[in-house]
Amino acid sequence: MCAWVYGPMFEGYYQDPGRTAVCGRRPRSAEQKEMVETGARIVEAVMERIGPGARVMDVARHGLDLSRQYGAESNQMAEKWPHFGHGLGLFFEKPYLGVGMCDADDVFEEGMALGVEAFFGLPGLGSAGFERNMLVVEDGVELLSTTPMPWWA
Repeated sequence: MCAWVYGPMFEGYYQDPGRTAVCGRRPRSAEQKEMVETGARIVEAVMERIGPGARVMDVARHGLDLSRQYGAESNQMAEKWPHFGHGLGLFFEKPYLGVGMCDADDVFEEGMALGVEAFFGLPGLGSAGFERNMLVVEDGVELLSTTPMPWWA
């Protein structure tokens, strides 16, 4: 089960948080639990690379490398949404954290609002998606919500 909320939340400015939960609150198998938690791990690992001056392309490549490492780069969800986030403003906007969606000279700047997301799925298990919203600050990112990603964590 996935839940996504997006749209203007404050004076026309967008937020775009997303979470995946399992019906009944607990995963049905160790494999399902691992799949869901891996989607959340990818988001956290991508966020760790963001800060003022960091190249968007490098962060997007890191997300793609992680997806390949976990076997998620060629699933239906990842193919539909081939990126790891985007800017937030009056809609979804630059920078787009996708290898084919950003320019080599795009960099993160302090004060940018972002949604960092990952869509992860494995055959026979289903799919999961997570997104966190944040601001780029001097030493990395500041979350706009403390809502946990995996509900059982």
